Amino acid sequence: MPNQVETLQIIEKTLKGSISYTAILGFTMKPFLAEAVEGYTRKALSHKVLIVDYRRGDPIVEPHDIPEFFARCGDIWTKPEQFIYLYNDANRMRTAHLSKLVLQRGGKAIALPSWQAVVEHLGYDLGDDPMDSL
Repeated sequence: MPNQVETLQIIEKTLKGSISYTAILGFTMKPFLAEAVEGYTRKALSHKVLIVDYRRGDPIVEPHDIPEFFARCGDIWTKPEQFIYLYNDANRMRTAHLSKLVLQRGGKAIALPSWQAVVEHLGYDLGDDPMDSL
């Protein structure tokens, strides 16, 4: 079995100047709580829309870390206009739960299954699916 710590990649791009796209590729057993808090905070304060793509990965904050994650992030959930989480069949429920938690904290979040669904939800063209080039 490959070392799961080494299989995780995080790809970040800015789309249309105000949309943060982050792809989580692979899986990890390593705790990423501090990195996740820093990443969300930095992006939420400088982008209108945050897209986190879990279609080839899984949420990097473990369920038992979620209360601390939200506590450490403070009120950043209300800063961007929208959080969008892309999911696959395996992580659909965890991603939907994360969206629900953002909503409960006053943010606007949605979990979607495809890049086309993101384009339709936002109502404007974002170009090709970034996952196609990874």
